[in-house]
Amino acid sequence: MPNPSSLSLRIGCVGLIALWASLSACHSAENSNATKAIQVHTISELHAGQKLWQAQDQARRETYFYQAMYIKSTGEYEVTGVQVVQNRIHSRMYKNFFRDPASDHVRFFRTWHEESVNTGRNQLGARPYKMEELYAECEHDIFGGKKAADELRISYRPDGSLIFCQRQAAACRDDCSIGFYIDHIAYRRLDSKEQSRFLDEAFFKP
Repeated sequence: MPNPSSLSLRIGCVGLIALWASLSACHSAENSNATKAIQVHTISELHAGQKLWQAQDQARRETYFYQAMYIKSTGEYEVTGVQVVQNRIHSRMYKNFFRDPASDHVRFFRTWHEESVNTGRNQLGARPYKMEELYAECEHDIFGGKKAADELRISYRPDGSLIFCQRQAAACRDDCSIGFYIDHIAYRRLDSKEQSRFLDEAFFKP
């Protein structure tokens, strides 16, 4: 399997269904529009979502923190948080861990936090992209690379922020789909402790 850093995020095509079900009720306050996803089937629909994002209030569109994830069917998770402040990439946080579905035991492999000029130096995790850059990647790398038999899953929230942009080969067995999944988004600046808690809550909720 290619290195996950070669795209914003890669999603295992077996583990995703259980993951989506377990996260559907998370962060209702921070991410109240997540359950009203708008599905995309054409480039024009993707452009419509981008226009919605561009039409948002400037403060909301320029300062936000989002959580992207990658999951394998084996139970290994990669979670990346990206902080954008005044339309600039400010910081990035990464956590990699294994969660045993039988015992619910969690084992951390690595975690790190980058800020300022150091943001993006680590090769692991989702790329430090702003929402506009995610739209560009979705259009050109995911949508644009589609073959006839490939399955596309693209959706965005009513405010235009992307949720899924995923392309899966017809013969996919496991960990072979490409794209990204923006699990949660908060429209404010979070300090490092808040970022860490934000990443944890999706998986360690009561």
